[in-house]
Amino acid sequence: MVFHAHRHRSTPHLEDTSANSTEANISDLLENLAAQSADEDDDFLRQLESNASSSSDPPPPLPPIAALVYDVQAEVILSDSVDKVDDSSLPVLVFLLLMCLTYFASYLLKRFDIIVVHETGAALLLGCLFGAFMQYSSDRSFAAVVGDVGEFITLKQALVFHDNFFFLVLLPPIIFDAGFNIVARILKQRFFQNFGAICVYAFLGCFISMITIGFIMFESGQLGLSLEISVLDAMCFGALISATDPVTTLAIFQDVGADLDLYSLIFGESVMNDAISIVLYSSVLSFKKVPFNATNLAAAFASFWVTLLGSVFIGVSIALFLSFIIKHSSLNHVGYEHQEAALVMLAPYLSYMLATCLELSGIVAILFCGVAMARYTVVNVSESAYELVSNFYKLSASVCEMFIFVYMGVAAFTLDLSGKYLRFAFMSLVACFVGRVINVYLCTPLINSWRSASTQIDGRFKKAMTFSGLRGAIAFALSLSAQSDLDSEDTKALLTATVLTVLFTVWVLGGSTPWMVKKLQLRHVEEALGAELSASAEHPNRAIGGVIQLERKLSSYFSPDQTNLKGIRARALAEEPARE
Repeated sequence: MVFHAHRHRSTPHLEDTSANSTEANISDLLENLAAQSADEDDDFLRQLESNASSSSDPPPPLPPIAALVYDVQAEVILSDSVDKVDDSSLPVLVFLLLMCLTYFASYLLKRFDIIVVHETGAALLLGCLFGAFMQYSSDRSFAAVVGDVGEFITLKQALVFHDNFFFLVLLPPIIFDAGFNIVARILKQRFFQNFGAICVYAFLGCFISMITIGFIMFESGQLGLSLEISVLDAMCFGALISATDPVTTLAIFQDVGADLDLYSLIFGESVMNDAISIVLYSSVLSFKKVPFNATNLAAAFASFWVTLLGSVFIGVSIALFLSFIIKHSSLNHVGYEHQEAALVMLAPYLSYMLATCLELSGIVAILFCGVAMARYTVVNVSESAYELVSNFYKLSASVCEMFIFVYMGVAAFTLDLSGKYLRFAFMSLVACFVGRVINVYLCTPLINSWRSASTQIDGRFKKAMTFSGLRGAIAFALSLSAQSDLDSEDTKALLTATVLTVLFTVWVLGGSTPWMVKKLQLRHVEEALGAELSASAEHPNRAIGGVIQLERKLSSYFSPDQTNLKGIRARALAEEPARE
């Protein structure tokens, strides 16, 4: 048929035909094709139904159009995705309402200058109230409110927290914001001046805390004071509970105006030992498959440093590469703000996913990516792009943090609170306190050995750091992972102890932090900002001084000087009227 139409189209007779006749022929041709296709589909469907009812032979192959229609119909009929969306709408609605109530409660706390309860404590409280309602309400009474018992069961099932969702969605913005916004906006040079002390508290202190807590929990079980657990479970618990929460502590310190040096020390230790705790937990967990001996211990030690240093390298490299690209391109000029902001916004997730794909630590990578970007990238990007990225991650981190604390409050009433688990939780509080004291009071003399007389960490700082060991999101997530990572029947004890420790430290220690700061006279003094000493003078050690000199050389490659920075802003102002 197609060949016949083509032959007639090339003859003089067809050229004399009017345009209306040509359009009519084409229209008739399309109608005939559509009718033929519809007849084929109807014949095939009738044949398919007759074969299904009278014969067991396989059906003939589907014509293209009929196959497409049949697949779509089968997908719509057989799929229950619409029902799943409807079923999950109630849990989403409940958590959205709890989040809204949390932020409104945060507004009221700030509006009336209530510093005893922080917004994370309010989130925990609201979560606990809803968890108590869910736990002690019968299905029938809940159905009287919602209208369906099945929705109540669905809501209970939705309270099951998935650690993959936590590590891939909720945690990265929190860690990156701590390294990017806190360093760039608040601490600035104070963080880098205290970086040596921060590393000692984070690395050595976290290891001391893990050993101390693990030893106390194991021995208390052997003595019958708490639940008896294995050495592996005790050390895993020591590693996960050693992760302190940076957001809660630092938010309280910022509200009360704590000393910036103390602020930087506690911030650096909190945010870095979160990453160290995750790597330590993975290293200890490796002994689940291999026996504990000198060879495997050396292998675990080597794996720890390879994971840590490899993740740091990935995070810093991506931050430096981004800084280099922005510095030597026109991305920071007027007109490219969205492209520039998108690159800065995606770089942290790139470092996180790259480290995860290489079986390294994505948390360590995104943390050091944020710190390096605060040091080198911020001075290269335009002000509008920086404000956009900074506010985006600040808001994302706040929402994710509040969601985690609301969920922890809800989960508190789903725990097993039998006597043996409560004794284990009480011993964990004692172990955390002892581990914190040993951590601070052993590491501080080592740090003071290279610091000058004017920058010594005194007794007030040591008491404040001992008091500031709040637990939070990382410990909770690792305790959830332990439920599947460990084969012990008593892994519920680890989750119960972790949640109760978080509740106690956030409500009791966090609530009394303002009193502690006032009692120890640790409020920030504005004149102290003028006492900025050079890093090389504060660190006579050659190794530390060499690192500082290398950092200064990196600054010359990746950070613009003041003349270049003024040139960028001048070009931006000059291009703005032309663009309009």
